[in-house]
Amino acid sequence: DGQPISTNGIVANIVVWVPPIPWSINTDFSSGTEMDAAVKKLATVWSDILSNWDFQSYNWQNGSNPSQFKGVAVINATGDVYSNYLGMGGWVNGEIKVFKKLSTGKYIIGGAFTGVAWVSVWRFAILNSDFSVDDSLTNLLGTWFDKSTASYTWVVYGAVEQTDGKVIVVGNFDLFNWASYNRIIRFNTDWSVDTSFSTNLSTWPWTTSQGIVWCVALQSDDKIVFGGAFSSFQSITSRRRIARVNADGTNDTWFVPWTAFSAWQVQQIKIQPDQKIVCCGTFTSYNATTRQRVCRILSTGSLDTTFGTTTGASATVSSIELDSLGNVYIVG
Repeated sequence: DGQPISTNGIVANIVVWVPPIPWSINTDFSSGTEMDAAVKKLATVWSDILSNWDFQSYNWQNGSNPSQFKGVAVINATGDVYSNYLGMGGWVNGEIKVFKKLSTGKYIIGGAFTGVAWVSVWRFAILNSDFSVDDSLTNLLGTWFDKSTASYTWVVYGAVEQTDGKVIVVGNFDLFNWASYNRIIRFNTDWSVDTSFSTNLSTWPWTTSQGIVWCVALQSDDKIVFGGAFSSFQSITSRRRIARVNADGTNDTWFVPWTAFSAWQVQQIKIQPDQKIVCCGTFTSYNATTRQRVCRILSTGSLDTTFGTTTGASATVSSIELDSLGNVYIVG
């Protein structure tokens, strides 16, 4: 127990090294058949959320299916379905890309769907704490996100809540309730559009591969980092696939990435406590230096050469997560 002991009049401290426990499957977690298709997102709330359009059932047992779902399942710590959620089965008619809990206790979901729980909502919805659709906001906000041309698929890919309660939403859209908003929009706490937030993205091209904002992350100083497939940001070509703006949406001139990412896309961004930016995606270099699908950037926009190796990952890294020890986990 770390206390001094005495043997034959000699007082000494005993230190025992305990090796780390290797990772193993938690056999206490669920005994069912689990999902019937891919799971692409996990979110921790007071219970766990598994979300993606691909699966439609969870724990199919004994020839029956007590847990019918389309896109979202809520489970507890032992892997059992949250019983009060069963009535929500079969309620999302398209793929889910975003599932986040807000400081108000409500949830936001975004993706490629047009209906939630048989309510017409385009690519974005707000849920109450019991996961029912907030009809009052649905009626207020109307058609949500849309597109002006048929040349690409419009999807909500990311969202983040600021410390003041405002919510930034990003994706592959150019209309909100038939008003022009190009891939980025910010909402006030009452879900009205924050017209003071001007990102000036009208110069972006209108193609699927070049116009997408895949992700958004918030720094502790309220600066906002965007990642995606764009080849320029506010007409600045050095902001390829990554850009940082001030709290009002104007370009942050302190963030100078030089050539940034050479090609492809940034799919997710995480901000460390020291404000270093960890990115993952399909890219193979940053600032003309080889970085295979994962890299870390200093707050100035320069490459952190102390992080990672040039070999990196052999294929797409779709998600990253940080822990309290500073470790970075990647999956793809």
